Formats: sequence, C-alpha cells, structure tokens
Amino acid sequence: MGNPQKYFVKATYDHTDGQAQGAVTLAVTDNVPKGATITDVIIEKVENITSGGAAVTTITAGGVTITGNIALGSLAGGAGLVTQALTSPILIAATSNAAIGINIADADYNGAAGKFNITVGYLL
Repeated sequence: MGNPQKYFVKATYDHTDGQAQGAVTLAVTDNVPKGATITDVIIEKVENITSGGAAVTTITAGGVTITGNIALGSLAGGAGLVTQALTSPILIAATSNAAIGINIADADYNGAAGKFNITVGYLL
C-alpha cells in the first residue's frame, strides 16, 4: 500500500445550468470517487452572480455536501476572485462517485450572466 496521491477535479456553474432554488446539475463537471478524502474546495468567480434576494449556495461532491452556505453574489471582487470554500478543518470522505454539483437556497439566482469554477482537491 503506497502513499495517498493528491488529485484535483473541476466543474463550472453557468447561469444556463439553472437558477432556481434546489439542486442544480452542472453541464461541465467531474466526479469525486467514493472513498476520496476531500481536502480543498476553491471557487473562482468568472462572472458576477445576482439573485432575487440573499441566495446562498452549497457545493456537493462525492455524495456529500462539502461546504457551508456561501453567498456567492456578495463575494467581494469581480471576475477572477478566488476563494477557499472549505472552511472546516475537518476533512470529508466521499460516500459515492457523484459529480460536483451545487444547491441554491433562500432565493433564486437571476440575470443573463453568472459563472464560477469549482476546483475540488482530494486524496486517494
């Protein structure tokens, strides 16, 4: 048995993927394998996101929710802003081979723009 290896996978949310509250299936996404230990969640805002209220988003991957509520529309800075979203020091184990996805809550996203990249790092 060798040492664990670090991998990164990426997904992109585009406003055309869906703006309503609930689970959103991303058109461009990768899977996190079952048994992986998630170590990083990085969000890169490509286009500003607007909502009809105070929308929050959680990121899911590998069958588990891997972030707390993130108010992406109110992140300081414009396009190109990168933030580390894994706020908990506790590493998370993937329970399935599920793809990276998002859940929108509290208000819908709206507007003709809105895009961000999600990079998930994990050990396997």
